[in-house]
Amino acid sequence: MANCKGSTNLVCVIMFRNEHLHNAEDANNYKLTFRSKQVGLLFKNRIVDKLEYLPRDIRKDFEHAFQCRINYGSGWRAKEKVKEAITGPSITFHLVPWMCRRLVKAIPNTRAIRTSIDEGKFKQLFVSYGCSIAAFRSSYLRPFLKLDACFLTGYHWGHILSASAHDTDDGLYPLAYAIVSSENEEDWLWFLVNLKEVLGGCQVVLVTDRNTSLLNGIIKVFCGDCNAWCLRHLSVTTLLVLIPKHYDMNQISGTLTFCRQLPRTPRYFTYQSLVGSIIIQVIEAELVRCSK
Repeated sequence: MANCKGSTNLVCVIMFRNEHLHNAEDANNYKLTFRSKQVGLLFKNRIVDKLEYLPRDIRKDFEHAFQCRINYGSGWRAKEKVKEAITGPSITFHLVPWMCRRLVKAIPNTRAIRTSIDEGKFKQLFVSYGCSIAAFRSSYLRPFLKLDACFLTGYHWGHILSASAHDTDDGLYPLAYAIVSSENEEDWLWFLVNLKEVLGGCQVVLVTDRNTSLLNGIIKVFCGDCNAWCLRHLSVTTLLVLIPKHYDMNQISGTLTFCRQLPRTPRYFTYQSLVGSIIIQVIEAELVRCSK
């Protein structure tokens, strides 16, 4: 007989009998058992580094490492234990409505909205703090917003959508963000509707990439008149599209240079001249490519 010594990993032997009390049949029928939490700890680093690490992968690697088999359920529970240890229990999502109410109460004029699907399951979250809204409406910031999105790397996946401006020191000024399932048209449209409520009639320019779902949402909510493309994103995309088609690099660089000068033109005549130069550059590049 033996037991653990307090909360340590030491084992204390209480009684020892130096004789075999089992037969060969008992030894053959004995099956090793492993706790899911212990199995999860063994493969924690792999699960964290590789989100698509499946229970069957845990079974395979466990058998290869320890020459013992575990069933699929044990592998699944092991992964769930690791997920819970890192992100907390899934019930914490039920705290989102309470968090929204606390934000609205603690910071006046804050807009914190969440939506859910069947049985109250979390779907979307939009947050814009009252202090950020007040500062943006006060005209101390430049009247343009950059809209962007990036994917979340946690176990619940999803995307974060953001709207940010630049302050007077040319620093990043976050205005609003949202947690959604993906960058589809439904999520972008929901984000833009809430963003328009936050702006409260302020006229702004929205700087975006060429995401189709985002552009369609801007047309529906803001009528598309306030949209501008991010010049850097446009430049990189242009190079990726035109280089494989064997366009002249000098002509491409010249066209992009004219594009960079457009936002800084002080006079309308200069603007028209630059636009004309861009059109000529594009036509010449197409003629050169077709003649090859």
